[in-house]
Amino acid sequence: MKRLKTIISALLIIISAYPLQAQKGAFATKDSIFTFSLDQAINYALEHNPQIINGKIDIQKAKWQIWQTTAMGLPQVNANVKYQQYAALPTQLMPNFLAPVIYQVNVHDFGLQPIAPPPNPNDKIPVQFGSKYNGAWGVQVNQLIFDGQYFVGLQASQIFKELAEQKLTKNKINLKASIEQSYVLVLIAEQSKKIMQQTYQNAVKLAQQTQQLIAAGMGDKTQAEQMNYVVYQLKNQLKTIERQELLARRLLKFQLGIDFSDSLILTTTLDDIQNKIKLGDYADSTFNPRATIDYRLITTQTQLSKLNLRREQAKVLPQIIGFYTYSQNAMRDKFNFFDKDKEWFKTSLFGLQINIPLFGSGSKYAGIKQKKLEYLQALNNQQMVEQQITIAYHQAYTNFFNAYERLLNEKKNIQLTKQIYQDTKAKFINGAASSLELTQAQNQYLKAQGNYYSALMDLIKAKTELDKYKF
Repeated sequence: MKRLKTIISALLIIISAYPLQAQKGAFATKDSIFTFSLDQAINYALEHNPQIINGKIDIQKAKWQIWQTTAMGLPQVNANVKYQQYAALPTQLMPNFLAPVIYQVNVHDFGLQPIAPPPNPNDKIPVQFGSKYNGAWGVQVNQLIFDGQYFVGLQASQIFKELAEQKLTKNKINLKASIEQSYVLVLIAEQSKKIMQQTYQNAVKLAQQTQQLIAAGMGDKTQAEQMNYVVYQLKNQLKTIERQELLARRLLKFQLGIDFSDSLILTTTLDDIQNKIKLGDYADSTFNPRATIDYRLITTQTQLSKLNLRREQAKVLPQIIGFYTYSQNAMRDKFNFFDKDKEWFKTSLFGLQINIPLFGSGSKYAGIKQKKLEYLQALNNQQMVEQQITIAYHQAYTNFFNAYERLLNEKKNIQLTKQIYQDTKAKFINGAASSLELTQAQNQYLKAQGNYYSALMDLIKAKTELDKYKF
């Protein structure tokens, strides 16, 4: 029973990363009663588990990221409207070239003699330029013609979407394994509780029978005290198992994404699950580590590392942008911009802009070298992960068959200890066995039960781990 508690605690830690969020689903009735077979529980979790939902959202985000990156290379159109009004027109000083000309014309051409002295050509006069009211509007179109970083970024956004899909697949694989383990854990806890309840009830009856024998002057008081001690121990163990069963149920509800207050009925039995495990389905065959989701993930990450290198290399390439601008301007001394008879002055132009990186003090070269080294590391990691996957698969394969053989042995042990316990109980009732012998046989039977369920849980864990390599 201690082993069962340890398994529950370990699984609780494993799935603690899943966000807690209660949701109702198609299997819930109006009284919030959920009835699941094992397959139904897995399918429900794959639709309602918060981590899976977030994974689907990540894929949608990646799709929009692709469009956002793509749109950067499409025409960009911007419009602007501008209005300004001078409270005081700007004043500038300019050479007084008009006064000398007028003076010369009056003197030489008209024979006039001005009273004022001739103007100094070095003098400057204040002049105001511009109109008090000014309006303008325009449209500008920019089109990216060539940018190496843009094309690499477009490829990278596609890879990010693929990475999000692969992460979702991996999360689904892990969730399926967790649901199967938790489902079996609840069944084991339920069965353990039933066995302990029956054992406790039998012990209570034997304790009562012993008291009756003592009252009739035929029993041993020491045996009666021993039986009372056994009843007390079994009662405590029963409470412990009941708490473990409650914890196991909450663990499964947590993974399914349903409220702790909802009722949960499991229809698949332990025998159903055991009967589905066929050794022939797991016969050793040629294993390809590159077909696993873990290898596909590391491969995608290597592709991203390669694209990072290409993006760094693209920084030394020129950038070409085409543009077109059209605008109209109006200058008024009065606010009459909406007067159709007044003219607006048009301006339009188009051209190319080429940005050529010439010298960056070696920063771009250093960046390229850095990304090359990171890409080499990614290739090494990819090779290492391939080897690790192969080792992990063979370990999982070995663990599965070892767990299967252990379960068969524990199944024989439980049948043997059960028979010993029943025979000893019959002897105790007839006075041919002591309470100590009965206690030992009972503990031996309960221990065999615990070992059997522990072996079954190990088999399920080994099976679900081996199933991961089917994807």
